[in-house]
Amino acid sequence: MLWSRLKVALIGATVGLVLAGCGFEPVYGTRQGVETTAEMATVKVEPIEERVGQLLRNNLLDSLNPRGEPGQIKYRLLTQVSESKQELAIRKSELATRSNMNLTASYRLYDVDRKAYVMSRTSTATASYNLLTNEFATLSAEADARERGVRDLSDDITRQLALYFRSQAKSQAKAQRW
Repeated sequence: MLWSRLKVALIGATVGLVLAGCGFEPVYGTRQGVETTAEMATVKVEPIEERVGQLLRNNLLDSLNPRGEPGQIKYRLLTQVSESKQELAIRKSELATRSNMNLTASYRLYDVDRKAYVMSRTSTATASYNLLTNEFATLSAEADARERGVRDLSDDITRQLALYFRSQAKSQAKAQRW
């Protein structure tokens, strides 16, 4: 028992040292005077069409601007979302029993000062749900799958924005050193 705990501690310490040595840095927080979360809070999330777009916008607002609308807007995030369904697990009677909800978000980050788009990406998410004999239960499962997919899209978009701001901060720091 003691040996297994010692092994786990040794492996954890080794992984930590390896990650520190390879240049691993946290995405969020402050490092070398750069705060990614503060830069992300300057993004205004523009309204997105359809109900799935509203859900995505609300999730993005919670992730990017947890303290409310940004005071100083440096960037605008323009997003389009599409939703499709794919039936899976088809019985011999040709009735589907399982379905995938596929969500795709295309988004562009507009820099207000430069008056130009500085980033353009696409994120996808898939969430599965059961098709049941009760129509209300199926609609509830579909709505839950939509919310899970939107949450995944929001997390991916937030991650991509954080990486963009982090890379911009690093390139600015390098330019200041020269």
